[in-house]
Amino acid sequence: MPALADPFTFIYKKALLDQDPRWYEKNVLGSGPFKFAEYETGQAIKGVRNPDYYRKACLISTASPAFMPTSRRCGVEAIRSDRAAMEFRGLPPSARDEIVRALGDKVTVQESDWNCGSLVQPNHKKKPFDDARVRRALTLAIDRWHGAPALAKIANIRTVGGIAFPGSPLAANKEELQQVAGFWPDIEKSVPKRSAC
Repeated sequence: MPALADPFTFIYKKALLDQDPRWYEKNVLGSGPFKFAEYETGQAIKGVRNPDYYRKACLISTASPAFMPTSRRCGVEAIRSDRAAMEFRGLPPSARDEIVRALGDKVTVQESDWNCGSLVQPNHKKKPFDDARVRRALTLAIDRWHGAPALAKIANIRTVGGIAFPGSPLAANKEELQQVAGFWPDIEKSVPKRSAC
């Protein structure tokens, strides 16, 4: 479920998208704990408490609006100036550290694994990507086990995982992942296999 119910898996009414395929760019559709209230171009999207939200115990007071900054800088400044109380989408380490330096013990940072994707999606209808051997060589060239710690220095990516959310009951564990081509921890193991592709 976490892999399906993430913020990027939107569901829209077909009729709305049939009328305007770009409807979602300026409109909000949903049944969550907040209702659309206001959009400030280049600044933020604000929401207010949805009194009809089905999980009453999860509702916060009407005095606490939802604030979704349209840029990371805007979000960092909102937290620093006490206009926002939390950031749930995640910040790169540099922004997190900036907030901690500015607010000290007034801020708490909680971190966990994310369901992040590192995708290379070549067009398999165009040469040379129409050849499965080329696509396999590409995946074998990615050093996931050394890449994740390197990315963790600049992004909120630090755990190698498969298609299911890392740590979920359905996720492949490290030993299972290492059986998948390109997921073994020794990148040198991939070199002869890449050249054979």
